[in-house]
Amino acid sequence: MGLEFTKAGPIKGANTTLLLQHKILSYLSASSFIRNLVSKKRRRMLVGGYDLDMSYITDRLLAMSFPAERMRAMYRNPLWQVKSVLEMIHQGHYRVYNLCIEEDYDPSHFHGRVEKFPFDDNHVPHFEMMKSFCESVHSWLSDDPKNIAVVHCMVLLAKLLSSFFRHLYKGYMTLQMHKKSFLKTEHICITFSPLKLDILHRNLQAGKGRTGLMVCAYLVYTGLSAEEALQLYAQKRTTNNEGVSIPSQRRYVGYWEKLLSFTRGIGNGPVDVHLPQPCSRELRRIRLYDAVNTNSVFFVVSELQEIPDQMNRPPVEVAKRCCRQIKKGSEANCSPRYFLSYVEGDEEGATQESEEPRVVVQMDTESPILYQKNCLDYRFNKPVEVKGDVRVIFYQKMIGGRLFYACFNTAFIKSSLLQFTIRDLDKVGSAGRSICGPAFCVELLFGPANRSLSSAFSSNYDVMNLY
Repeated sequence: MGLEFTKAGPIKGANTTLLLQHKILSYLSASSFIRNLVSKKRRRMLVGGYDLDMSYITDRLLAMSFPAERMRAMYRNPLWQVKSVLEMIHQGHYRVYNLCIEEDYDPSHFHGRVEKFPFDDNHVPHFEMMKSFCESVHSWLSDDPKNIAVVHCMVLLAKLLSSFFRHLYKGYMTLQMHKKSFLKTEHICITFSPLKLDILHRNLQAGKGRTGLMVCAYLVYTGLSAEEALQLYAQKRTTNNEGVSIPSQRRYVGYWEKLLSFTRGIGNGPVDVHLPQPCSRELRRIRLYDAVNTNSVFFVVSELQEIPDQMNRPPVEVAKRCCRQIKKGSEANCSPRYFLSYVEGDEEGATQESEEPRVVVQMDTESPILYQKNCLDYRFNKPVEVKGDVRVIFYQKMIGGRLFYACFNTAFIKSSLLQFTIRDLDKVGSAGRSICGPAFCVELLFGPANRSLSSAFSSNYDVMNLY
C-alpha cells in the first residue's frame, strides 16, 4: 500500500496542489464511507444529521464505537458528533463507560461523566472489574429513570488503516512542502494488495467484543440468562446477528452468570455476587490432537496479575515451551493414569482431608489411537502453578506468527482436563486453521485442585460451560 505520483500534462496554477489536498481531506471527513467500512455489520444510527456507529441495546443501555478526534474521526465516531447527539437526546442524563486500554480522551468533553474499566482488546476482564462495572451502571441508572449508560470500546485496526492515513498525510505534506517540484502532478493513486485487504477485513471484526461482554454482563446482572443476554446484544448491535463472537468472551459471560444469585427473586432486591476464591492448579501437560502440516507449535502461558490501585490486570508470563510430535513408545505418553480434582465419595459436608485424589484409568485420549494421528505434546517436568484468569497463546514460532489462544479461570475447572475444539479457540485465522485436522483439539491436563479453596465451586460448575 502506498502513494504513487504519476506525471501527466501540466496543471494550471500552483494552487491546484493545495486544492487537491483540501478536496481529498474534506471528502474523507464528510463521507461516511470509511466509517461504514470500519463499523461493518454493526448497526448505525442516523440522528441529528449524523451517521454514527451506535445502537440502543435497551432503552437505557447504548453501545457505540470509540469517540475519536482529529484524523481518527475519519473512520470512527467523531467525538463532537457523539457529544452533540447525547446532549440533544439525553442532556444531563448520560454517563460514558470507556473500556479501552489503548487510547483515551478528555472526560471534560462529556462533563466529567466518564468512567474507565480498561482491559485488552479481544481478551477478557477479571471478575472484580465486572462486578464494579455492573454496580456502577446499576447505581447510575437507579439514580434517575431518565439516566442512560453509554458503553464503548474501540475498533483496533492495527497497522493497516493507520498506515493508510499516515501515507495520505505524508503525501499531502510532501505536496505542500515541494509543490514547485510537483506542478505536473495530476492525481494520487492509492493501491491495496489482496493480502492487505484480507488483513483489513479480519481486523474489522473487532470493536464489539469488549463492549458486548460488559453489556451482557450487566444484562445478566439484571436477571437475563447468559444466552439471552448474548442473543439480545447480537440482535440489537449487529445486522448479521453476530454480537460477541470471541469464544473466551462468551465463556466469561457464562462464568459471570454462575457467580450471581437473586435472593429475593429477579428485580426484587440486590444481586449477590459470589466472587470465586483463589484456586491454584498445576498445569502438567499441553497436547494438540490431530494437528496437520506441522511438527511443532510454541505456546506461552500467562495469568492476569493484580496491581494495587490499578483497575487493569496485565498478563504475566509463567511458562513458554514447545509442543512436539509424540513418538510411539515414549514412556511419558504411555502413562495410563491421571489425577482428578475430587476424591472418591466426595459429598457436601464430608471431611476427608487426608484422602488422596482419586486415580482413574486411561481415557480415549491416552489410548494407542493417538498414534494414528499427528499429535503434538509437551509434558512439564515440574508442573506449572496457575491461578485465576489464565491465557494460553499458541504460535507458529517463538517470536510472532500467532495461531490462536484461549482464556479461562481456574476456579471453573471441575475435572483435570480442559479441552478446546477449534470453535472454542479465539482469533483462529488462516494460519491457525491450516494446522487443524477434522478432529483437532487442544487439551490441558491439570493436577489435583487446591481443594480447600475450590470445593465450593467444583460441585456446581461444569468442566467448561462453553458458549
